[in-house]
Amino acid sequence: MAQAAKSGASSLGTEGSGDVRLSYVNKEELARMCKTLGIMDDLKAGVPRTAYHGVITLRVRGVRVFIAASYPVDQDITKRLTASNH
Repeated sequence: MAQAAKSGASSLGTEGSGDVRLSYVNKEELARMCKTLGIMDDLKAGVPRTAYHGVITLRVRGVRVFIAASYPVDQDITKRLTASNH
């Protein structure tokens, strides 16, 4: 399941109260998160739409939300970075 690391926000329902990071472990979990939030869930060349270095940024009820992989990536979220390819 997804992990949420919150800084200054008790929930997504608290308007303008800080930043929230949502982590996913695979592209299927990312797709579920995107559908729940009502945003595009497709990948192009392994990169989520609107993502920068694999991180999608959006606002939900005034709260800035970062959706990011729970593992190191450069751009393509289907290719995990390791010491040998970093």
